[in-house]
Amino acid sequence: QDQQGSYKAALDAAENWLKKNPADATVRSTSAELLVRAKDFDAARRQYETLVKRNPNDAGVLNNLANVLIELKDPAAVDVAERALKFEPRNPVYLDTAGRVPPP
Repeated sequence: QDQQGSYKAALDAAENWLKKNPADATVRSTSAELLVRAKDFDAARRQYETLVKRNPNDAGVLNNLANVLIELKDPAAVDVAERALKFEPRNPVYLDTAGRVPPP
């Protein structure tokens, strides 16, 4: 319960900051990570999708989005994981994510 309260306070602060500074990728990324920890995968997806729109070649963000899509059982996880691997085909974290994508 206490940890959830900490997440909520941090997420509220991030949301307020992003309203005034929507291009702040660092705060948006931190917000997305907190949302994942809080298991709010739909909201995390929106944050990661915003980050991808602003920087479509960020393999780390693509990988994180793929992980969220896996949690949501969204078949788009395959394409997103493959996009991350195109940038860093030998990255073990990205290979792990791609290996977690369930078959269609």
